Amino acid sequence: MNGNNTQIIWSGTKEMAESLMLSIGPDDPESFEMEIIQEEDVSKLIISIKSENLSTLRYTVDDILSCLSAVEASFEKIK
Repeated sequence: MNGNNTQIIWSGTKEMAESLMLSIGPDDPESFEMEIIQEEDVSKLIISIKSENLSTLRYTVDDILSCLSAVEASFEKIK
C-alpha cells in the first residue's frame, strides 16, 4: 500500500507490553501491525501503522494511544 506510515514504540515490562498488545489487537487490525521485541531487561511494543491518507492515519494513532493510555492507567491503579 502506498501512503503514509508511522510507528508507536512503547518500552517497559514484558507483562505490560503483552497486555497493551492484547488491548488493541481486536481494534481494526488491518490498519496496523504489532510486535514485541525483547532488549535485555526491557520489552518494546512496536506498532506500525499505515494509511492511504493523513486524516485516517491520525485517527488510528489517536485511537491506539487512547487504548494504550487506558490500559496503563488501569495497571497503575491495580498496583
